[in-house]
Amino acid sequence: MEFRTKTPRSKWVQTAQAKGRVTSGVKVVSTMKKSQGRVITELAGSFHVRAGVLAYAKNLYQASAAEYAGVVRGKVSATHVDLIVDVTAIPKERLVRFLDLRPATIARKIREGEMLSTDQSERVLGLERLIGQVAVMVGDSGDSTGFDAARWVGDWLEQPIPALGGAKPADYMDTIEGQERVSRLLVQSQAGVFA
Repeated sequence: MEFRTKTPRSKWVQTAQAKGRVTSGVKVVSTMKKSQGRVITELAGSFHVRAGVLAYAKNLYQASAAEYAGVVRGKVSATHVDLIVDVTAIPKERLVRFLDLRPATIARKIREGEMLSTDQSERVLGLERLIGQVAVMVGDSGDSTGFDAARWVGDWLEQPIPALGGAKPADYMDTIEGQERVSRLLVQSQAGVFA
């Protein structure tokens, strides 16, 4: 499976790539052994960021376990944090805190164009995957015209939820197990079932 979103790249992204810097432009990461030749292409340029992030989030949600693990192992650029801030409207300080990321480290990695560690990538991608889950769920339920999955997730993460004992879903986003619990909660809410 190949992830691809059609998003034009700005001249700055093209220039930065030519100089070998890590950017939010095209990045190819191997999902399996190089000999298998399977790659996931991520295209999230600076133009039409929201559409690029949403398409990427949907692909993450619909990916097989092996494909998703390959993306996590390949790591992601620290600029993903800024992209998520932009599309969800979650304040950066809050996002970094509830994903259990160190603010100074993230700021340095963004500034220097570095990749997140595998653990950091997994938590950031988990949030993007959650956005994709909501987008797919709403799309499957009917007309999603005008629905902004990223903003909805950003707002919903901050709401106390009775099924979580009054806790906010954001309180669970710092671990993979917590993110899976939040994901299951969304499925249960769509089905009208709460355990």
